[in-house]
Amino acid sequence: VNGVAMGASDGAGAYKVENSSFDHGTSCIIQVNDGSATSTPASLTGCSTTTTPPPAGATGTVGIVPGGNGHGRITSTPAGINCVLAASGVTGPCSARFTAGTVVRLDVRPDADSSFLGWRGLPGCSDASKITIFANTNINCQPGLMLKF
Repeated sequence: VNGVAMGASDGAGAYKVENSSFDHGTSCIIQVNDGSATSTPASLTGCSTTTTPPPAGATGTVGIVPGGNGHGRITSTPAGINCVLAASGVTGPCSARFTAGTVVRLDVRPDADSSFLGWRGLPGCSDASKITIFANTNINCQPGLMLKF
């Protein structure tokens, strides 16, 4: 399955698949992860395990959402994001478009007055060292930067 489960579950624990690219016809199992260390198998009906590659030229976006009161720089590999979170505001490109299928790595360099506490587990960004880009998908990542006291 080539898709991203996004959003909160309903009272019964069901999630909506917002962006998908799968062949209809049979059932399949996907792994669902809420940002914790353990994935949970989930059944989908009406799909097969055959994946379709993204269309040529398909892209998705990764963006940085400021979090905490600290300062620092967030960069991406491949290049595209060079986001500076400073006391005076946010500068530099804080979002970038990447080709579908690309694996993007985000790195944080806190300023001397700040500490990096980790990434908030937003959908698609539970592990900012390996964000897989899907076609027509926007993934937001939030670094936890806190001032030192």
